[in-house]
Amino acid sequence: MNDKTFFAKLRQESTVVPGMVRKFAKFLVIAGPTVGACLLMLAGTLLVGGHTHKDYIAGPALAGLGIAVVSLFLAAYIMLLGYVYGDARRRGMPAALWTLLVVLIPNLIGFIVYFILRRGVFAPCSQCGRGAEIGQIYCSSCGHKLDLATASPQPGV
Repeated sequence: MNDKTFFAKLRQESTVVPGMVRKFAKFLVIAGPTVGACLLMLAGTLLVGGHTHKDYIAGPALAGLGIAVVSLFLAAYIMLLGYVYGDARRRGMPAALWTLLVVLIPNLIGFIVYFILRRGVFAPCSQCGRGAEIGQIYCSSCGHKLDLATASPQPGV
């Protein structure tokens, strides 16, 4: 897989994440390093202001770097949770329950459990509009024979 198809697939999959979650993650990506930079500048002004004692400088500098790094990791974690929520909803699974399960199971094991146990992607039936799992020949709601595109599994899904 080349870089263009990888990034195109990544962009397509990121649309599954709800919009408010994406906006909050973007806010964290911008706000965290900004607050961190402000604390680093505070450390610089303490140095220039004549306070050269290492305790005055190290505190704001380390806090600034820590806030920046933690906010970036938190934004990535929130995007992953948003992906689980949107993907579970797309697949007809209880989205809030799966998201809560992923949050409560520690050490990213919840994500692994979700990705192992998730259902297939649903496609709408052309007759009744209800979701039919990809690979089915007939709609389970109305019995209509599904299109070949819906019935054949998509590679990589």
